[in-house]
Amino acid sequence: MIYLGSDHRGFALKEKLKQLLNEWGYDYEDVGPLEYNKDDDYPDFATAVAMAVALSLSKGNSGRGILICGS
Repeated sequence: MIYLGSDHRGFALKEKLKQLLNEWGYDYEDVGPLEYNKDDDYPDFATAVAMAVALSLSKGNSGRGILICGS
């Protein structure tokens, strides 16, 4: 499983990446944001991705995360 997260500056790229992951047959979960919000807080989504990956690994599953931000 690939867990995706972004801030407002990476939102459009994350949406494009989701299309590509679908085309390529990869399983993914978008942990946010689920809609564009210019005032979102990147650490909230970075934490969500990290927690999802850690939980997946703790259960013996594979887990990877992709974070996309303005920097």
